[in-house]
Amino acid sequence: MGRTAASAGRGALITTALLGGPQASGVATTMSVAPIMWPILEKAGYSPNMAAGLISAGGIGAVISPPLMGAAAFLIMQFLNIPFWDVVVMVFMPTLLYYLGTLFMVEMEARKHGFKPPAAEAKTVGKVMLTKGYHLISLVALVALLVLWNKSPEYAAMGALLTTIATSFLSKERNEWLTPRRIVEALIEGAKNVLPVAVLLAGAGLIVGTFTLTGLGLKISGLIMSASGGSKHIALLLALVASLLIGLSLPITATYIMTVVMVAPALVKVGVPIHVAHLLAFYFAVLSEVSPPVGLSPSAAAAVTGGNPFSSMMHAWKYSLPAFLVPFFFAATQVGGNLLLVDANLPGFVVATLTSAAALFFLSIGIAGYFRGVLPLVERALLIAAAVVMALVPISFSVQGLVPLGLGAAIAFRNGWVHRRKSQETVA
Repeated sequence: MGRTAASAGRGALITTALLGGPQASGVATTMSVAPIMWPILEKAGYSPNMAAGLISAGGIGAVISPPLMGAAAFLIMQFLNIPFWDVVVMVFMPTLLYYLGTLFMVEMEARKHGFKPPAAEAKTVGKVMLTKGYHLISLVALVALLVLWNKSPEYAAMGALLTTIATSFLSKERNEWLTPRRIVEALIEGAKNVLPVAVLLAGAGLIVGTFTLTGLGLKISGLIMSASGGSKHIALLLALVASLLIGLSLPITATYIMTVVMVAPALVKVGVPIHVAHLLAFYFAVLSEVSPPVGLSPSAAAAVTGGNPFSSMMHAWKYSLPAFLVPFFFAATQVGGNLLLVDANLPGFVVATLTSAAALFFLSIGIAGYFRGVLPLVERALLIAAAVVMALVPISFSVQGLVPLGLGAAIAFRNGWVHRRKSQETVA
């Protein structure tokens, strides 16, 4: 990640992204990374609240990160009756955009606060892979069974477990071997961990059954349709609000189940393709996890860093705020659907990707209020407005599409040019 002010933040974010893909749990990824990254972030100058917010924002991305994602990804596979590989393909670009937006925020915040570069570590990637790389074999087996051989999730999980047991004996330290006694201990621990999730999902199943059997879900869908007036953009905004409200008291998977029952029919009626509607509900459900006033991942990270849980939530929300535009990128416009790579064409994919990246960049600068130097409030508001317009209007090279792009680029260029001249004058 280099030796710059943003290096420590980049390292924390990339670590959570790489670990989150196979771990598929926001809280688990956050708790795995926090004890390791907090001392590094603290030396760089991050406060306990900022560090907890950054780590949890990166950890939440684990739920939408290939190759595994959260349990909701398997529900998408069943609801849409598609192979798991199709779900992996659909979430690939939205996941990259999620981390890209968060990375932009990390960069601007680091410049703004002048964090210190981290010291070099003695270990290299090669050394780590030589000593512990065999742990990745079980992940390869899991993905291969799911994607290459198209096996069921249960079959793939069993194959990965057996691979984990077999590869544990490759360790030189005998206390890491999965002996029969350790396997029994692991089974007991796994049963304890799954009980809260099972109860929550069972409760969610009862709620969803109530929604479908009583027709309440269709009524709410009808209310969204009526309130939106047939406008796709308003319907998408209402879907976001519904997801955030439902996510206050439910985990991500349960939030996705309830949201998709309520809002997917309404979104389909306003012209959103069914697979886009499901992925949008999934993405909104994930974002509900970092939205105050309830957020498990920021609260868990705050316990490690010694920060305040609510302040950590606010920082997590700030770091992930650009990601709230991502569902609008692939749902609000016809061209944006190319981001899901399903029936995509190359020119449309390139235009959608570049426009989305530029919008995330402008929004990050606007939120942080800093690029090469501090931005006036008016310029921040214009950058945020430009990013929102780029997410909602048809992505194209028309005047309507180029005006917000040109405005954002002009503000960023002006800020960089002015503060570069000031720094040169100071040196002279």
